[in-house]
Amino acid sequence: MKSHNIKFMNFWIGFNPHCNIFLDTFRDICNQRKELQKSDILIYSLGSAFGGQVDGNPNFAEYEHYKKICYSPENLNRFGIDPHEILDKGHYLISMERIDHPNYLRLPNIVRAGFYGYDPTSIDNFSNLPNKTKFCSWIAGNCKSEYRNNFVKKLSEYKKVDCPGRCMNNMTDEELSKTKHIGNVEFLSNYKFNVAFENSSVPGYCTEKIWWGFLSKTISLYWGDPTVYQDFNEGSFLSRHDFDSDGEFIDAIVKLDNDDDAYYEMLVKPKLRNHSLLDLNRIKEFFEKVMGK
Repeated sequence: MKSHNIKFMNFWIGFNPHCNIFLDTFRDICNQRKELQKSDILIYSLGSAFGGQVDGNPNFAEYEHYKKICYSPENLNRFGIDPHEILDKGHYLISMERIDHPNYLRLPNIVRAGFYGYDPTSIDNFSNLPNKTKFCSWIAGNCKSEYRNNFVKKLSEYKKVDCPGRCMNNMTDEELSKTKHIGNVEFLSNYKFNVAFENSSVPGYCTEKIWWGFLSKTISLYWGDPTVYQDFNEGSFLSRHDFDSDGEFIDAIVKLDNDDDAYYEMLVKPKLRNHSLLDLNRIKEFFEKVMGK
């Protein structure tokens, strides 16, 4: 296989073009199906859109004959980009919105990130629950979501919400030093709740945040995808979309915080409803379709 058959363009800082799930899938297909080795694939993102300047119309002059796949780990509409405009160009699209189109693949961030080294099926394994010594946490690097920021402030009026990330950091150097060498999932395992709010609300746009809670055996306090119950079981976490106001949602959190039996019942309720989210063959089948055309 010639390494030039697949290219990556306009990805964010930190993306590794030499080690990622798309490259692995491409190589697997080429090893198994020799007739597809000549496929020229360009996978592009939106430049530094996820922390800087949005580039919704990159220059494809060098890749005229490549089959083009746009990948977005973010809500495209938040950047003023209509997903259908990408599909109407004849390009393929991998993102998270719920779109019915033959050239589209819905792929949650957590799958691309390899479930942060955890077995994804472990979200429904409750045989070894961690001891909960703290109330609630919130980890976020994007501080521009005013709704999310304000909710954390409101919830903090009940009990302190520990914020170790860039947004609203309120933990001491001593506290943070104890967490320096552990990942988000291990950090969250000490908490009863975790604020798993997205930066915006669009059907299907559900990032890794809710998964952090599931993997750490913590109850996720979720807002973002109003259709989230298509993927996860109702009653296995708390969804802001079920309440008319922040006040009612916080009342439900307080009630659960003070009812050990109800808390445990929600904690151990199976999470995953849509098991196809874990099926990596979907990515392979999508690539085979792209490469075969």
